[in-house]
Amino acid sequence: MTDNISRFRDQSTLLGIKDSINTRFVEESRTNDILNQKMKLLDLNYPTRLYNPFLQLEGFDGVHDCPVEILHVILLGVVKYLARDDIGKLKEKQKSILIGRLDSLNRTSLNIDSVKAAYLIKHIKSLVGRHFKIILQAAPFVLFESLSPDRKAIWLALCKVCTFAFQTRITSLSDYLKELKIHIQRLLYHMIKSNAQWVNKPKLHMLLHLAECIEWMGSASLFSTEKFESYNGVLRQACVHSNRLSPGRDVAVTFNNYSTLKFLLSGGVIYNEQTGRTSTASRNVRAAFSDNPQLQRSMGYDSRTAQDIHSYPVDLNTRLPKSDKQGIPLQFTDGGTHLCIRQVAQIKLSKHNLIQKGVYVVVDRAPKFLVGLVESLWVKSSLARRDYYALVRGFEAGDVDPHYQMRQVKQTVHHALVHTKYLRGSINVQHNCLRFNCPVVNSRRARIERQDTSICTPKVQHKDDDHFIINSASLSNSEVHRLVAALPMEATTPQEWTECVRAGYGFWAKTGDTFNEVDLSDPEDTDDTPNLAPHDTTIHSPDDTA
Repeated sequence: MTDNISRFRDQSTLLGIKDSINTRFVEESRTNDILNQKMKLLDLNYPTRLYNPFLQLEGFDGVHDCPVEILHVILLGVVKYLARDDIGKLKEKQKSILIGRLDSLNRTSLNIDSVKAAYLIKHIKSLVGRHFKIILQAAPFVLFESLSPDRKAIWLALCKVCTFAFQTRITSLSDYLKELKIHIQRLLYHMIKSNAQWVNKPKLHMLLHLAECIEWMGSASLFSTEKFESYNGVLRQACVHSNRLSPGRDVAVTFNNYSTLKFLLSGGVIYNEQTGRTSTASRNVRAAFSDNPQLQRSMGYDSRTAQDIHSYPVDLNTRLPKSDKQGIPLQFTDGGTHLCIRQVAQIKLSKHNLIQKGVYVVVDRAPKFLVGLVESLWVKSSLARRDYYALVRGFEAGDVDPHYQMRQVKQTVHHALVHTKYLRGSINVQHNCLRFNCPVVNSRRARIERQDTSICTPKVQHKDDDHFIINSASLSNSEVHRLVAALPMEATTPQEWTECVRAGYGFWAKTGDTFNEVDLSDPEDTDDTPNLAPHDTTIHSPDDTA
């Protein structure tokens, strides 16, 4: 305990363990003889008291209960390392093209409000997690033309891993974990093959434990950093009711009171060890909380957010622009006078699935899935029921594009009126710019303070309106994207691993331990970043199938 403090800190860094209580003992004992004597007595009689008692909790497992945190491990880890290097070394002309492609990105169904490409590229070294999410989903369509084949393979593997890591709803956990492990292995294969020095990055190793954490705790978004930031409001409320003399104790007492109230009002059962009997709060006590919204809000609970009040699909009653109004489709052939058929602007298929004109949707036409572009939305109402329909233009699926490594789709002349029960969800589709060499030209009028100016900004000029790519890097509805894209999976064989390690180690041996990308260092890591050199489709409505 009294060894050199530098050695103590080095060992703490080496083992990756920092105990605040033990560290304080070591640092203060150097100048406090009384504390030093007490430490020696504790070491002889009660050695565990020199360490954090948190580690002695029976219900705490330091391995299983500390899951992989995807914000810092992925977005502020691998994605940040690659994006800073690949974008930072571009020339000004290349950056201008990159800005134009980013600003021209089709954001439909990507859950991205705005891109602000010029800001992202200019401040690439100062971005936060949400910015790297934008770059991650756009990279295959804006960055690949500036990358080497090896670097492109890394980005492709990373995009596939992230679609699994940020997936919020898992239909089949066993299949999900199997595919996630395959994609993580493929990502590590490409990174180590480029330079074996990547093995020094702790965040890369943590990816190996991601599947295990998801199997233990559920979707990775459930234990992400942003989730726990929501507790700041509870913490602030506890701090307000304190006399500031012992704030730590006051906060602990307040939290204990909250926990006790939650236990009683939720019907918790109390066991009396002396009498062997159990007791619980009466129905009237529980009703005082469940029937009183004002009391619920005072304790930070809102029952309305715990349940979905809508039954889907639902019309959002958004005003329909005059330019979007169309005549009633010919597919409505029943013509009954008791029916009311009208066009609507937006329909919600589920809580996070909004469709409107211009949105690409996946149509479940068993045994395959088709892609369609929504051209109008309709509701057919009667006294007994209400049905929603989408008039979609069909797309024909093609082969996997060799450049984007994503499924191609081609627009057709066929239309279909589809009942919303056959719509699996919306997807993001991007134009196949590489195939038609779509240029970036200064043709977009910049808007400053909501006013058009004479300043021209770069914009992609598409040379074709029929050929598109399903964006399999999209983090929204990733499961639906995978269903319709049906991309082949490539497992890494032992022979490939052997060749990968040899190639990566050979490159590392040539470059040594020097670092050219100093600005890629992360205070959370050690400074060891490597040198980074359809056909005509008609789907029947429920009325037809009844």
